[in-house]
Amino acid sequence: MSMLISVAQAAEILGTTPFHVTQLCRTGQLPSGDVDGVVVVPEPAVREYARRSAAGGLLPA
Repeated sequence: MSMLISVAQAAEILGTTPFHVTQLCRTGQLPSGDVDGVVVVPEPAVREYARRSAAGGLLPA
């Protein structure tokens, strides 16, 4: 089972802002869902995005 994390936790992992993570979710770059009114993201997807972004420069400096 995938561990779900909040947008704020995902932002910490990615070294960016919660707003940026929300934008990634809205544009389909990160999968997300809603649990009791909190937007959550699967942690493995965040870590994979971090790996891809480190290789390709997808995150802002």
